[in-house]
Formats: sequence, structure tokens, C-alpha cells
Amino acid sequence: MGEIVKTVECKGCGDEIVWLKTMKGKNIPVDADTVTDGDAIFDRTVHTCHFDTCPNAGQFRRKK
Repeated sequence: MGEIVKTVECKGCGDEIVWLKTMKGKNIPVDADTVTDGDAIFDRTVHTCHFDTCPNAGQFRRKK
């Protein structure tokens, strides 16, 4: 049986997000409404990355 999805509030816009892992093991914020119980790995064909929808995503970009 899959793990129950735990949502958290985005610090930038307040929307509900879920942290999933990428295939390379990195964490990625995902719009909660695109995630179902048991999802653990980010799949671009199913999930929406929250960086694509958050109006304040720029404040979380890493500086190089």
C-alpha cells in the first residue's frame, strides 16, 4: 500500500504542495492537486512542478 501524501504550504504563495523525489533523488515541489496517495517519484506527464505555477517562484531560485 502506498504512502499517504503529506501536503505543506508553499512559503511563497500559500498554495498546497507536496515534495516528491526526481529520478535522480532530488526533492521537487509539486502542486498537491496533481498528486495521489502513493506517488513518490515526480513524473512530468502526471504531476505539475510548483515552480511552473507559483507566482513567487523566483525568490526560491538558487544563485550560481
